[in-house]
Amino acid sequence: MAGASSCSEPKRTGTQFCRQLAKEMAQINAPIATQNDIDLLVASYERIGKVAPIDVSKDWDALTAVLADASRINTGNATDVEAVTKHAYESNTAAQRAMKWTLDTCAVDISGSRPASQ
Repeated sequence: MAGASSCSEPKRTGTQFCRQLAKEMAQINAPIATQNDIDLLVASYERIGKVAPIDVSKDWDALTAVLADASRINTGNATDVEAVTKHAYESNTAAQRAMKWTLDTCAVDISGSRPASQ
């Protein structure tokens, strides 16, 4: 019975991950001005996570969870800010591994850093 559901699940390969990442790059790089923009960004990361290979899936999920937490933060509430900051700090290593894996596997830098000349 365990194999019965595998037909409906997306493939979790590096190739499929890179393909999904390529499909989502416009949204990932889109300017964020509204809550809807943030929600669309988180949804992109979630879709990519559905095809993330086991090598990166836990790290990708940690990165996505931090983005989701940050998307719901009440910046006027010090407790909320502290909780999200703590979560981001605790997830930093996983996020760095996910970004490195993505760069190494797909040759795509999702770190958000831009060359100084741009």
